[in-house]
Amino acid sequence: MALHPDPKTRIKISRQERMARVLAILVLFLLGSSNATTTHKFTGIAGGITDCSTRVGREERIAMEMAVHDSNNLTGNKLVLNLRDLSGNSARTSSFAIDLIKNQQVQAIVGALTWQEATVIAAMDDITSKVPIISLAMPAIITSAMRHKCYL
Repeated sequence: MALHPDPKTRIKISRQERMARVLAILVLFLLGSSNATTTHKFTGIAGGITDCSTRVGREERIAMEMAVHDSNNLTGNKLVLNLRDLSGNSARTSSFAIDLIKNQQVQAIVGALTWQEATVIAAMDDITSKVPIISLAMPAIITSAMRHKCYL
């Protein structure tokens, strides 16, 4: 009897792996920009915005925590993850992002932000000019420009 994983489980795992990989790339980006050397350990702060009232949001939170834990164990550096839970209220996204940047002094923000939410946050140049915002949400509409290989 062959063991075949449930297709829903496969999707859940691949989504978590995708989140973990994106956060790992974020960690490498932060490590590269921190002037860290082999004698100095890197300490960084990343912000995460998720909606833990949904299954996808809970999976994103778990994937982010796993990626930070794995990164800290593999590199010996210390990355701290500050998570904010939207609790079903997406209107909080901008205020959470501003709080993470100003008060928590995060070096990057990761989350399933919609294109509109990421645009509003990025429009605040004085606040977000040096903080990358990585949105993991899929676009509602795929334009012809997005179909080209060079589009990220």
